Amino acid sequence: MIYTPLTKKALKISFEAHKNQLDKSGLPYFHHPFHLAEQMDDPYEVCVALLHDVVEDTPLTFDDLRNEGIPEIVIEALELMTHSEGVPYQDYVYRLKFNPLAKRVKLADQKGFNLHNDYKSQDNGLDGAGYLAAQKIWKQSKDGGQPIIAVFVADISGSMAGIPINSLKESLLSTSSYIKSDNYIGLVSYSDTVHINLPIDKFDDEQRAYFSGAVKSLDIEGSTATYDAVLVALKMMLDKKEEIPNAKLMLFVLSDGDQNRGYKLDRVAPIVGGLKVPVYTIGYNLESGSQAEKELKRLSGLNEASLINASSGDLINHMRNLFNVEL
Repeated sequence: MIYTPLTKKALKISFEAHKNQLDKSGLPYFHHPFHLAEQMDDPYEVCVALLHDVVEDTPLTFDDLRNEGIPEIVIEALELMTHSEGVPYQDYVYRLKFNPLAKRVKLADQKGFNLHNDYKSQDNGLDGAGYLAAQKIWKQSKDGGQPIIAVFVADISGSMAGIPINSLKESLLSTSSYIKSDNYIGLVSYSDTVHINLPIDKFDDEQRAYFSGAVKSLDIEGSTATYDAVLVALKMMLDKKEEIPNAKLMLFVLSDGDQNRGYKLDRVAPIVGGLKVPVYTIGYNLESGSQAEKELKRLSGLNEASLINASSGDLINHMRNLFNVEL
């Protein structure tokens, strides 16, 4: 299971909420969300898996989870996964398909541990603290230092002028301080043309300094060709992965969602989806329900990533957790 400060918090909440409950086999119910969380590949998926029955089956409320510091991106998925009385099951399931986090956890939940219906949990005598200690050792052994190759794609078109571009720069600079030096990072910016501001390289002190300088020098220009930039960034990552075959790929698109030049999403969606690279979108100045928000959500949903609203006070924590950094 992925361990970050956020997932550890969710683990403790889940354990405390379910510790006196038993499953149909008479074993501690906590085994179920714990084993479900082991199947997840993203910190937010882990949180949703751990907490998916908490509101439905315990006295805790969504506000309680918010007060504990659980971010809205997780709460939104949990709200969809909580089956309210009077809601037909088909309607309940239909809503889940539009939220990648809720959909991923629900599919795993329907199939049981490791997606097999016949799985039955086994009591190994561990309490919550024991799970934390044992799983940390397991994770260190499992990951074996697997590096991340990531490219940040920054929108510098005219619509990002003013507060949005300044917020974007702040987001990148703050996030960079949480990225480990054994990862590989690059930077691309775009307006109606695409610029490779920093080729991908190991994020040592030198690359970190280059990254900071490249971010600070970003300047507003032109129109918006988001998907041209996405294709350039994907090509950069695939080329780098030939050098580091065991690396995990992640793409971050920081934009206000406006798009008026170059390729359209329908054109690049099969490519992005086929490569299975998660594309996390960070939205600036987004209006709820707007076409721009829908566009970014659709892009991030291609490979079950997520849209993060930059106006969220928890943006840096979101970004940090995606890199699975333990402070």
